Amino acid sequence: MKLRNSLFAAVFALSACSGLLAPPPPEPVHHTVVSGDTLTKLARKHSTTVDQIKAWNTLGSDRIDIGQQLIVGYTGAAPPEAAAPAPASRTSRRKKDRTGRTPSPTTPTPAGLALPPEQPCKAGPSLEDGSEEPAFAGTEGLSRSQVRDAMNAFLPTLQRCIEGDWPVGTLDLSITVACTGRVDRVRVQSDGGLDPGLVTCVSDTLRYAPFPAHDLPDGETFGYPMVFSQ
Repeated sequence: MKLRNSLFAAVFALSACSGLLAPPPPEPVHHTVVSGDTLTKLARKHSTTVDQIKAWNTLGSDRIDIGQQLIVGYTGAAPPEAAAPAPASRTSRRKKDRTGRTPSPTTPTPAGLALPPEQPCKAGPSLEDGSEEPAFAGTEGLSRSQVRDAMNAFLPTLQRCIEGDWPVGTLDLSITVACTGRVDRVRVQSDGGLDPGLVTCVSDTLRYAPFPAHDLPDGETFGYPMVFSQ
């Protein structure tokens, strides 16, 4: 797979009043989860909150996995999405959807991207065969061709992540798709030595990839090696 190159320009404006250089835009601070890490420990270490870390990383639960890359803060001025969130109501609780997952908190959507509409989960095969003998039935999940077609259709969107020189390397990802067709989790198995900013952008952008609905209530997880070559 080869992605088309696209360039991004960072603009620094001079203040007309003071003649000082405007401060650079905030940059995310990344952390790779190790054994013993919890969201509570990370929030305390980086002087933030669990809810804010979950919002920055679109986490639907408090679960984190070893090797998972997280945004745990920002350098410089607070980014728009890092502004103090409205306190949650004491009288309301977020309800779990039919997959048993708690919906992710509302987070700003990157320009030009929108989450695909959630589809009804498929029912899956029935165990009732009309006989008295034990019946066996397996769930189907996503087929290889469905994964391939969905990823191939979405790959051009990842052009937004390419900045500067063309990258070379293989980004090995693990992607979990909920039965509603939305991406639930993107994990980096190996970054292939690629720029951390590129890796984060690709991981975040893939959360907006649409997939067909399937019948696995806990989600379908598949590996996807993304090769960048010249």
